[in-house]
Amino acid sequence: MAINTSAVLMSIMFTSLFISSFTIAYFSNEMYGVTSDAIALPSGLPSYTLSEKQDYTSSTGYNQSSIDFLGNWEQVVGIGYTLVSNILLTDTSAIYVNQLVPTSDNIITNTYVINNTNGEDYSVILNYDASNAISQNKIYVKEDGFHIPAAYFYILNPSSWGADKAFISYPNANSIKDVVITTMFNTETRSVTFSFNGEAFSASNLNEEKKPLAIYYPTYGGVTTKSVGFTLVSFESNNEISSSVYKQTAVDTLAQVSSLVVSMLSVLVWGLKDSIMPTFLQVLLIKTQEAVLLISIAAFIRSG
Repeated sequence: MAINTSAVLMSIMFTSLFISSFTIAYFSNEMYGVTSDAIALPSGLPSYTLSEKQDYTSSTGYNQSSIDFLGNWEQVVGIGYTLVSNILLTDTSAIYVNQLVPTSDNIITNTYVINNTNGEDYSVILNYDASNAISQNKIYVKEDGFHIPAAYFYILNPSSWGADKAFISYPNANSIKDVVITTMFNTETRSVTFSFNGEAFSASNLNEEKKPLAIYYPTYGGVTTKSVGFTLVSFESNNEISSSVYKQTAVDTLAQVSSLVVSMLSVLVWGLKDSIMPTFLQVLLIKTQEAVLLISIAAFIRSG
């Protein structure tokens, strides 16, 4: 079978043109930064509410878009969010507070005021990601104390079935009706220091992050329970809350990528400014290759 010369030339010129435009666009960005006409990012990525302490269940500080409910919860002014009923597909309900941003030293600090009327089990969330269950950490308040379950187990090791990453004895913990819990979770070391009605405890070596390159924030706050009548009276956080689910690093990366794409289009279509690359060089390095590529495409079509 004869080699189609025009097809080979077209492939070579296409590859050469891509490499040339990418290289020029890359060094253009390195020299002059993100282009001012880069593709616009979606609105609201991200803007932070700056506050030393924020009460997200109050009428002034609460951001409705940052919270999700599982189950039927009723908000009563002056009382809080009370679980009215669980949904049919699961007997566990939850309130998830999303988009909390760790501090520069990787700390999430939350305070929960809880009314556990029925004296049943419940948990407070340290971190949760529905798509990454093996990394989640929750402190379960049970009859015998505080449990942070292992998020995964080994089939060939029965001792790991139902095991805890941490257990702290505290008899009748779930029977205490009025509770204030403050958690300080380190997202990097996967350790927590928490207080339960003023008594301090700690746990380390918790379930590890299995998606370190995730572009969005996991949930760093909330409660879960099966107990109808359970009330989250208030939730406060010392952390900022993002208006976006995306991490700032992801936004910065997206901006860089979009800028590079725009620069490549500039090189290929309408050209760069003379201050970046003289016009004669653009003609020599890019426009000549584009002309040869168009000729080879036309020859390929005619030969076909």
